[in-house]
Amino acid sequence: MNLEKCTTICINTLIPHITLAFPFYSDLLESNIAADLSRLVSDIKSFEIICNGFSKLKGKENCIAMNFLDGYNDIYKMHYLVHEGILKPYQSKITENGSYVPHMTIGRFGTEEEMEMAFKKLENENWNFKTIVKSIFIEEIGKNEESIITNEIFLKN
Repeated sequence: MNLEKCTTICINTLIPHITLAFPFYSDLLESNIAADLSRLVSDIKSFEIICNGFSKLKGKENCIAMNFLDGYNDIYKMHYLVHEGILKPYQSKITENGSYVPHMTIGRFGTEEEMEMAFKKLENENWNFKTIVKSIFIEEIGKNEESIITNEIFLKN
């Protein structure tokens, strides 16, 4: 069955997460998305990311994110790579001209005020996050905004 769904391509779909392709609506079959992404990332090796420090992402999302110390360029390249195939028509207008800023979202808030309060609690913290990126996930966003992982695509070892 070919149902219209909202799909996003993420490295990790639980908070914290890194979004490579922002949510979009389409009638693309998940199997076609997975096959295309597998082809596009087939030569990409697993890589390390290190994050430290926090940023506020104001506007529609009102998010707090961790900043990259290492892995920034790898994530940046992957964002644009996943849009070279069948996802090209779904490239976000915000990032289509090279303006994607890699970050690891750690929280989303209903209002800017809620985000500001949370940020004040974090701004003096010195959290470090380090991991090896070994795969990307294809995620559908459910009717209640729940995360539904539909596929995992592994990078080269």
